[in-house]
Amino acid sequence: MVAEQLDLFQPSRWPKRPNCKADKADSPRIRTLEHARRWPYIQPNAPTVLFRLPFDIDRRGGILAWEDAGLAVPNWIAENPENGHVHAVYELEVPVSLAANDHPDTKPMRFAAALESAYRVALDADPAYAGHYVKNPEHQRWRTTFWRREPYDLWELSEWVELPRRLDMRRKPDLSAVAGRNCYLFERLSKWSYRAVRDYWRPGGFEAFHRAVEAYAERINAEIEAEFPGRGPLDFPEMRHTVKSVANWTWSRLTPQGFREWCSRR
Repeated sequence: MVAEQLDLFQPSRWPKRPNCKADKADSPRIRTLEHARRWPYIQPNAPTVLFRLPFDIDRRGGILAWEDAGLAVPNWIAENPENGHVHAVYELEVPVSLAANDHPDTKPMRFAAALESAYRVALDADPAYAGHYVKNPEHQRWRTTFWRREPYDLWELSEWVELPRRLDMRRKPDLSAVAGRNCYLFERLSKWSYRAVRDYWRPGGFEAFHRAVEAYAERINAEIEAEFPGRGPLDFPEMRHTVKSVANWTWSRLTPQGFREWCSRR
């Protein structure tokens, strides 16, 4: 079976201009999807959209780690034939938004983050892997196995693992996933912005408010790196989209009157 036979590899399920590189240590290059698909490593998700959940299993025999753990079968696995290390990938039927122009609903983000954490532990996958790149399943350098054509919905994936009843982002979260780190940044940044916006209620105040939101987001992102060594902060494009979402929503909705109404509901 080749990748072109799978609906999963249509352009609509990949970033329009993904990062790509020839090796892990290389600097990334931004290319069109058509060009990026020729490279050994490719960016699997857009900064604001989670199309798939990738896992890095750095041991020989990783191709069957899902079976050993009693998990759902991955949609595809790209294996390094030299050492047996793999990227196992679960495709999502409905992509998960990590930031939106309107106020994001973090429930799908939380759900995806909880699933990523549970599957990573069960697979004994690399906890430092942030999912920025996957072995390109179309590249001849890898031995790719396609297990399942249909993508998964989140509920179907959840049937194979035990999840916490509530993902409490006030506690120190598992930040190995893009979804988890975005959710953590969004929650902390939003709560701060609801009060900080009052200092910028003046004509032309939005630009200054937006800069303040970005500065505070950078502080949160730096804390992620300090508290969770090896996992790293969000990339700037990922952080920037969350900043834009929070700043636009807070400024447009929390006017002086809107702020009083928000406070009355707390």
